[in-house]
Amino acid sequence: MVFQTRTAVVASGILLTAGVSEAQWSRCTSALEELRLTTQATHEVTNELSSMQETLGEYEVEYRRCLEDRDFFEAGGQRLDPRPQIIASDGCRQPLMLHQTTETRYATSMEDARYAFDALALAVQAVERTCEYPLAAMVPAESAPGGR
Repeated sequence: MVFQTRTAVVASGILLTAGVSEAQWSRCTSALEELRLTTQATHEVTNELSSMQETLGEYEVEYRRCLEDRDFFEAGGQRLDPRPQIIASDGCRQPLMLHQTTETRYATSMEDARYAFDALALAVQAVERTCEYPLAAMVPAESAPGGR
């Protein structure tokens, strides 16, 4: 009788442990899925920032070129490839406006990126808690020089 009682207690403990373990893995899977989605969103935001950064640089170059051309033409200079219609019509306001608008959008996107990285950090912490695995503390070992 004592043997049967012990067996029943041990069996119920194993079943309870298995039930808890399944629930933890289910939460771990959910946390990992949330991390995947958050990573994807962060990736999209950083791609947008990268593209905007390139565009911002192009608009800055275009604005500076326009200012140089304007100063050159105002000084009475001649060029083989003048763009007097742009300079005469708006005094380089169009390239300036494009630059300023993109700069404003870039600043807003930088805020979005900060929020995305904060969400990513929280998602990593959630995975660490629910999966009971310290992701942030795990750093891959460096490979030996000359080897992979």
